[in-house]
Amino acid sequence: MLQILEGPDCLAIKEPSSNTKERIKRIASQGRLLLVLDNLEEIAQDEKGILKRDWRIFIDALFDSPNIFTVLTSRFVPYRDKRNRLIGEGATLDIREYEDADISLLLHHTKGENLERLSEMLPALKKEFGFHPLAISLALSRGYKKDSILKILEDEELRGLLEYYTYYLSPYPLLRALCHLPVSLNKEIVEDILPAQQWKLALDLGIAWEVKDLIRFYPILRHFVKLDEKARGMMLEMLKEQEGPQAALNRLFLAPQEEKLECFLEAWRDGVDPSLIKELVDVDDLGKMARGIEGPEKKALAFNNLGVFYNALGKLEEAEGSYKESHEIYVELSRRNAAFLPDLAMTLNNLGNLYSVLGKLEEAESYYKESLEIRRKLTSQNPAFAPSEFQALISYAIFLAGVGKWDELSKLICRYFELSVLLKSEEMLEIMWLGKKVPIPTQEELSKMLSCIDLPDCTEKTRRLFERISRLSKEMGDGTEGGL
Repeated sequence: MLQILEGPDCLAIKEPSSNTKERIKRIASQGRLLLVLDNLEEIAQDEKGILKRDWRIFIDALFDSPNIFTVLTSRFVPYRDKRNRLIGEGATLDIREYEDADISLLLHHTKGENLERLSEMLPALKKEFGFHPLAISLALSRGYKKDSILKILEDEELRGLLEYYTYYLSPYPLLRALCHLPVSLNKEIVEDILPAQQWKLALDLGIAWEVKDLIRFYPILRHFVKLDEKARGMMLEMLKEQEGPQAALNRLFLAPQEEKLECFLEAWRDGVDPSLIKELVDVDDLGKMARGIEGPEKKALAFNNLGVFYNALGKLEEAEGSYKESHEIYVELSRRNAAFLPDLAMTLNNLGNLYSVLGKLEEAESYYKESLEIRRKLTSQNPAFAPSEFQALISYAIFLAGVGKWDELSKLICRYFELSVLLKSEEMLEIMWLGKKVPIPTQEELSKMLSCIDLPDCTEKTRRLFERISRLSKEMGDGTEGGL
């Protein structure tokens, strides 16, 4: 028989008195009892989240009873006592935010306007609150839209649920900062940053958990715990000792305005996705910050890296301005010191790539050619520069083929074969050619190019090279125009 006690008949346990124990014992004597002790932290735990002695004795007795199955619910782990064989990790269920699979199921069962509204809101919900069940429920029931999503924070039930954590987290700046970080950190980094006691507190509160070697903190908590200057400064100092893109992005988020550019450059050097950087910094301000850098060497490098970044975001006008600033400085530096010639060649090649995309073909060719000439001269002085010459040669060759200047390409091809053998990269041009879907020369164009090559061995290598490119293109079915 299933008997549900609710309303006036609910046990309404306020304290583990002898009368309460007798009532439970009497009910359990009629069969088996499922007893749910909800919101245990409100009455059974002290201010440190530790179970009070009278409640511990009471719950011990419940666990020892064969007829009573007890479920405890609490925002703080209430009863993980190693002395009791009946409780432990296997008997503890952590309930957190929805996972992607839960959201997919929710979308599947949501219909009509609610489905349309939920689909529109999900990115904003995830960013501000994570997939917190109550936040999603409130958003749907109150009819919020993505631009009014923060009104969820006005709900008294939600505030009451989450302001509970502020008492425990307020003494710990590092824990508060972790709740605000936009990018999850590796478990090793979190354990290195946090003292063991604070890490245990985060686990006991259920605000942190492991997802694929990353530690995720409840995103919704950033609206309830403070990221003050002390928390920001302490976490920034801790992250300076950490490597990798996750730490770099979080440093960018935490850094004061005067350090934003330096942190951006670190993140960019770490290979961070530009779209992620864009979420954490006002990219339009980066150029202004770069102009304030002291020292021409640092300023030139910063502008070059900014150009690459803007180019990756499709902000081509800003990329051009940054490359131009870098080029101007490197021209002056290289006049005084030849050690800056490799940097000048790098920026020239970047300008060539940009102007090629913009369709400014004369300017692009000029920059490609100048970059290659510098690198060729550097290689003649030091063979260690051969890889950079090889890179510049391929960029220029791909450009010339794209605009149909086969006679100009013929002037580069023999040097390409020399470098490809030297660097053991005989197939590099084929790979780049097919990857960029460069037009393949017709038989007439190839004949014209071959007639411009004086060395018979180079002529034959060139013929075989383009036969391979043509064959591979047909096998791949990439739709490249031309062909032998």
